[in-house]
Amino acid sequence: MVKKFLFLILSASFSFSSAAQDVGYARMLIDSLASPQMFGRGYANKGDSLAAAFISAQFSKIGLQANGRDYYQPFVLDINTFPENVSLKINNKSLEPGKEFVVSPGSHADKGIYRVRTFDRKTYDKPCKFRKFRKQNHSDHYIFYDIDTRTIKSKDSLRIIDSLIKNNSFNARGAIFPKQSVSWHSWARPLSNTPFTTLDVKRDQIPIRLKEVAVDVDNVFLQNYTTRNVIGFISGRVQPDTFLVITAHYDHLGLMGKSTYFPGANDNASGTAMLIDLARHFRMPQNQPYYSMAFMAFSGEEAGLRGSKFYTENPLFPLNRIKFLLNLDMVGTGSDGLLVFNATADTTRAKIIEAINAEKGYVKEIRRRGESRSSDHYYFHQNKVPAFFLLTVGSEHRFYHDLYDRRESLTLSKYKDVFSLITDFLNTF
Repeated sequence: MVKKFLFLILSASFSFSSAAQDVGYARMLIDSLASPQMFGRGYANKGDSLAAAFISAQFSKIGLQANGRDYYQPFVLDINTFPENVSLKINNKSLEPGKEFVVSPGSHADKGIYRVRTFDRKTYDKPCKFRKFRKQNHSDHYIFYDIDTRTIKSKDSLRIIDSLIKNNSFNARGAIFPKQSVSWHSWARPLSNTPFTTLDVKRDQIPIRLKEVAVDVDNVFLQNYTTRNVIGFISGRVQPDTFLVITAHYDHLGLMGKSTYFPGANDNASGTAMLIDLARHFRMPQNQPYYSMAFMAFSGEEAGLRGSKFYTENPLFPLNRIKFLLNLDMVGTGSDGLLVFNATADTTRAKIIEAINAEKGYVKEIRRRGESRSSDHYYFHQNKVPAFFLLTVGSEHRFYHDLYDRRESLTLSKYKDVFSLITDFLNTF
């Protein structure tokens, strides 16, 4: 019975599909969203607002319907930003922000020259040394945490060290952590009352004897900052009161200092571009969907799925009218295949997308994954909305949350194939 059902679905899909994907159009969208003029689509210099306006203009050109006078769904968040000075010297050697070090997103501003004390396994493993270290006044020092927690087997020890780090139990001025490579994340929680600055530094930039750091970091904590989801619709030709939904987050990490920005080409200019391209495809008269289709570009994903959470709490139409949701996050590669999250929870739909791919050979393989709270499908799934989260994988571009996720290095190697797989899949509804 299942095989017969799949055959009928696939037959309808293949006869109806007329994907009008345009890699050149997608490339233009990604190039624009990941350009320096968008300031990394973060909240410093209103990079998010510039990106939202760009997406809104694309929706208008395509001819999507708006829920009200425009495509915006505003909401507020608190966010920490670093739009001004961000510099670091170690033993009088200047390091490059974003490449050789990053400021932890929850850091306060700091400016000064400080001595450094090292907290390592030798100190932690010897109780007398540990007690002596703990009794010292560290308020005008940075602590270099030279501990590889992967080598610690004791859960109790891991909890103690984790607490020391997270709670700044040594009451230090700041902290330095060695990393093989540096990446960055956003901050959407209140800052601690105690000034504290944390720096992740590439290990190969840390001298054998780390004596001194010169820190100059300015932060601007934005409270009740207004950002926007961007949402447009196409009316269904048969059942306009039921929706298929495509989502993607357009925000990224923004600025670290005046001249360092995080482009976010794959994460997630690629998903935003494909969302807009899909809107253009289904807006064509010959492709008008059976059900209505909504296209939701979310802000605040990097700050904790804030935009999609806000939407599920303030939906523009009832969540129980969503027949299915596809979330696109990092879909600019694909040479090694496609990950489908929530596929193990919805095996019927997983079999359909797998059968389409087996027939057409769009991607190398489709890998089923379980539930995940790592992207914007999550709160919809928690509210019983059937949803998949799609993510492409490929060795051609593995940059993530760093300066190298650039438009120039994103090949879009399987863009056409992934686009066609999605349109074929959506046409089965």
